[in-house]
Amino acid sequence: MVTGPATALSNATAAAATAMVAPIVGGGSQGKLPHAALLRYEELQQLKREAHASYMLVMEELFELRQERTLLKQTIIQRKSVHGIEDGHPALATEANRMAAIDRRLPSLQKRHDNLQPVWAEIAGLTGAIDDWLRAAPAGLTVYNGPAPTLKAKETLPQAVERCRRRARELDADLQKYRAAPITSAKAKELIRAEIDRIAAAGEPDLTNLVDYGEGIHWPVQAIAGVGYKLSGKGSVGPHTAFDGLAVDIWRNRDAYIARLEQLFNEKYADDSSALDDADRARLISEAERDLLAAAYDEESFIRTSEEAGLAIQRRRDAPPAAVLGVEVEGAV
Repeated sequence: MVTGPATALSNATAAAATAMVAPIVGGGSQGKLPHAALLRYEELQQLKREAHASYMLVMEELFELRQERTLLKQTIIQRKSVHGIEDGHPALATEANRMAAIDRRLPSLQKRHDNLQPVWAEIAGLTGAIDDWLRAAPAGLTVYNGPAPTLKAKETLPQAVERCRRRARELDADLQKYRAAPITSAKAKELIRAEIDRIAAAGEPDLTNLVDYGEGIHWPVQAIAGVGYKLSGKGSVGPHTAFDGLAVDIWRNRDAYIARLEQLFNEKYADDSSALDDADRARLISEAERDLLAAAYDEESFIRTSEEAGLAIQRRRDAPPAAVLGVEVEGAV
C-alpha cells in the first residue's frame, strides 16, 4: 500500500489523539536498541501517532455529520407534522439544503475513513509487535550491516518491495509445510514403543510389601475423574482410583502390543512420501526462517530508500521486528 505524507494536525482533537498513543522512548525495552535502531523506533512511533490522529479526525467528522443529519431529519419531520407541510416547502429549505450538503460530503469522507483505517491498523499492529519482540529480545542487539539489495532491471521501488513480500509469502508457506509434515515411519514406531514401554512400566505389580511384610500385592491403579457418591451430610466421597487392567495386560504382553500396533501403522498410516525426520525438519525450518528474515531486511531497505525519495510505502504489521528496526542478535548465525 502506498500512502502520501501524513496530514498536519491543527486542532485539539488531533492533539488528544496524539497523546493517546504517545510512546515512552529511551527506557525499558527500548534501551536494548543501538542508537540508529532507536531512531527508527521513534520514527515508527511518530508514524503511528500521525496515522491515529488523522484517522480520529475523520472519525470525529463522520460522527458529527451523521449526528447533525439525524437532528436535521427530526426537525423536518416535526415541522411537517406540526404545520402540515410537504417536502419542498420553503420553511424546510434551510434544513433540506444542509442535509443535501451532508449527503454530498459523506461518501468522500467515508472513503477517506476506509483508506485511513487500515493504515492505522497496520502501523499500530506493527509497533505493538515490535514492543512485544523487544520485551523478549536479548540484550545483544547490534545494527544489521548486511549487503544492500539492488533493483532488478526496470524495477521500481514499490515493485521491489512487492517482490520481497511475495518471496516472504512463499517462504512462510514453506515453513507451514515443514512444520505440518508428518513424522517418518521410523519415528512413529519409536513413539509406539516408547508409549508401550511407559504403560508397561506402570503396569508392573509392586511386590515390595509382599516380600517385606507378607502383605498383599500392590496392583497398578489409575485415577478416575469425577467418580464418587454422596452420603447425607458428608458431601462427596468414594473411590477415585480403579484397577488399571490395561496397564497390567500391556506389562504381560508388551511385545504383542508393539507388534500389533506396528502392523496397524503399516496397514493404515505408513506413508513417508512427505514425511520429515527431526533433523531434516529442523534444518529446513532454520533455512526458511533465515531466508525469510533476509527477505524482510531487503524489503525494509527498499522501503527506507523509497521514503528518502519522498514516496511512503506502508509497512506490513507482520514484518519481522528485527528487520524493521535494522538490528540483529549479536552472534546469531
